[in-house]
Amino acid sequence: MILYRQHPQRGQLVSAASPAAWHSGVRLEMPLSEARSLVEQTRPAAATILEHDPETDRQMLQQLALDCHQFSPTVGLEQAEQPDCLLLDITSVSHLFGGMRSLELRVADHFREAGYLVRTAIAPTIGMAWGLAKYQEQRAKDKGNTNSAVLGAALGAGLPTSPSGPHPPCGHPLPEGEGNTLISSFSSLSVAVLRLQPATLQTLHQLGIERVEQLQCLPRSALHSRFGDELTWRLDQACGVIDEVITAVQPPADFTPSNFSITRSAIGRRWQSCCRDCWASCANRCGAGNWAGWCGGATCAGRTPSHCRWSSSCSNPRPRSPT
Repeated sequence: MILYRQHPQRGQLVSAASPAAWHSGVRLEMPLSEARSLVEQTRPAAATILEHDPETDRQMLQQLALDCHQFSPTVGLEQAEQPDCLLLDITSVSHLFGGMRSLELRVADHFREAGYLVRTAIAPTIGMAWGLAKYQEQRAKDKGNTNSAVLGAALGAGLPTSPSGPHPPCGHPLPEGEGNTLISSFSSLSVAVLRLQPATLQTLHQLGIERVEQLQCLPRSALHSRFGDELTWRLDQACGVIDEVITAVQPPADFTPSNFSITRSAIGRRWQSCCRDCWASCANRCGAGNWAGWCGGATCAGRTPSHCRWSSSCSNPRPRSPT
């Protein structure tokens, strides 16, 4: 499969490609006619070629972010014009899954079972996790791409909860010894991991600066005078000197204050609805097709909502035999 976009000067260009098309020689920004010729030479069967729809991609990625609330209460999309990476804050939840590495495997398996190619990484900052997820594999073999055919899931540990919140730089919550390894791995990657503007990347390549560690050896004053604030700002974000927060994707509310009245009957209906949703969720997670159970509503001892006694009675759930 090949996705293409319309360029105002260069015409139709490849914006994403499946692994099969990639192995056939298709590359990003390649003219579509050349890509079609390569695929037809190596794979006689007709290739699927579609125009790229970034808005649909974003909507699907937001839905995947909502699905990832089972792993973390704070899930967001990378801040980019066309995002293809999810960000999860696992600072306070990894122990619920048996540790950070166990959680990382759970996240990866979740996406693979859904049919996605995924690369994951855990790091103490958003910038470092993003870079490791997107580019670490390319350091080993320079043949991967970073388009929307590959989903990146960057899991951040020790992220700040607000722009002014405390943030220990570089790896405080990670197991001992892993912080230095992560920093070393990140420093050896391409400068593209810093999420810089294309013009800045092009200038760095012209100057022969290809890796992050080369930038770190240069005086900050020289970097600032040559590239302005962007380069040092991105470096500081990646290393935890400047805080960066996840803009969380929130699930849509199923009611609004305008249509929710606080009355005894309304509270009872809402309570019963919550119980039904709870039982349905439990049945789906446990894999049982049909469950027998019932939930009672709320009872009120007084004439105002403040006198309500919350109570519910639920029978023991028993899976019904299949019919």
